[in-house]
Amino acid sequence: MRNIFKKLTRRKITFLLTQVYAETWVIGGFMLLHLVIGPNRVYLIILTLLVIGLYKISGNFLDALWLSFLAALPFGRGRFFEYVVIPQADWVRNWDLSFNATILFSDILLVLLIYVLLSRYKKYRNKYPTQQHDLRIYLFLLIFIVVAAISVYYSRFLWTSAYFYVQVCKLVLIFIVSKIIFVNKIMVKKTTQVLGLFVLLSALFVIGQYINRGPIGLSVEGSTSLYGWFARENPDFYRPGGFSSDPNIVATLLSTFFPIFLINTLVSNKLWTRASWVGIGVIILALLFTGSRAAWVVTAAIAIFGVWHVRKKKRIYIPALLRKYWLILVAIFLILSGSVISSRLMTLVDVFQKEGGGTYRLEHIKVSLKYLRLEPFGVGPGLFPFAMAEDFPMDESGFRPTLAHNIFAQIGAEVGFVGLISFIVVLYLLMRSKLRSIIRGKQVFMKNSFDFSILLAFLSFSLLMMVFPWFLHPRLSSFFWILAGYSSSQK
Repeated sequence: MRNIFKKLTRRKITFLLTQVYAETWVIGGFMLLHLVIGPNRVYLIILTLLVIGLYKISGNFLDALWLSFLAALPFGRGRFFEYVVIPQADWVRNWDLSFNATILFSDILLVLLIYVLLSRYKKYRNKYPTQQHDLRIYLFLLIFIVVAAISVYYSRFLWTSAYFYVQVCKLVLIFIVSKIIFVNKIMVKKTTQVLGLFVLLSALFVIGQYINRGPIGLSVEGSTSLYGWFARENPDFYRPGGFSSDPNIVATLLSTFFPIFLINTLVSNKLWTRASWVGIGVIILALLFTGSRAAWVVTAAIAIFGVWHVRKKKRIYIPALLRKYWLILVAIFLILSGSVISSRLMTLVDVFQKEGGGTYRLEHIKVSLKYLRLEPFGVGPGLFPFAMAEDFPMDESGFRPTLAHNIFAQIGAEVGFVGLISFIVVLYLLMRSKLRSIIRGKQVFMKNSFDFSILLAFLSFSLLMMVFPWFLHPRLSSFFWILAGYSSSQK
């Protein structure tokens, strides 16, 4: 009997392992190595070996570059340069504003990706014919890019704004490259596995930091940085940040990829989906530990809507073990996270106090409306905090000027009315066909639950950008445009 049990267990484990692509295992090893890699020189050597290894496995240099780009992007490793172009005026000294230019190592891989695509232009032009839907998206993206360039020209600090303009162009290029890559359906699955692996690793990292009440001592955390911070309303509540100093960054990632895990697990009765329930539990627990109330609300709303809509079209599968012991699991969950939930909910009354999170978000919107009225082309990409600090002295504001915590407020203030309208049209075109399918309840759309889960992830990220300044974030914004690339590539 023992031999039979061992044989069945071995078969299950073997089956689970075969559901993961070989490239994902290699990248997983790279991510684990990344936790202990210190010097950039060593990191670059290992990153080069990763590209070579993935090329040997896949036999496709373009795919190897793309997967390596995805592996390097989330960690944000790069070279920082002192880029002093902000005048040392009184308002700069008062607010202690600083600005450093960054070249990420993933940017090098992106340049190589673009070079390979351009060198094989004829091949990919025939493989990926441009449709009318794509032309409209490209047209309004072009309008946005042109208006942003004009905004740079008329900005207060030309070279600083030009640097952020380059970041905008980079995001558009990521969108275009991802659309071409995702013509290959296998690359969609590999991309999802790689990003999902990073999300799970981040979730485990957050849980470890929460238990340790701070960094757990790995090289990736740095020697002096506290990864995460203590809540403003409750100084005793620690909010871990995972691979970032900002807990809202990792919360956004967890919230974005949660519907992908949830929906594709619910609609399948295969063996691998039973194991993914563990990943869902880890993500939920880590998301709660970040203390991001906005991410909690968005995740809950998207999850409820997704489950409700899928249940109308497909059968939902929940493991018998989960159905049987769900009360015990809920009790354990509440014991682990009950104090976190109660602590953050009790401080909701402080959100709209003088220095509360809701107050300065509303202030950003008011300032943005003023700039929309006074600056036809905006203050310049990336210059919202600098313009705000210059125009509104310390005695008129009780909080530090930062990037606008609302994507429409930031784009409107920095690029102007035309740029804002063109960006809204791009968002509409990206989601129009799929949203229309959801509203009409087309069965054909629900035949592929994966497409639906990607749309939910895209919606989740879009909603969170209403309360967080992620539009020009050097790493996080790239995920938004990768999801947009897949969403727009599937008709």
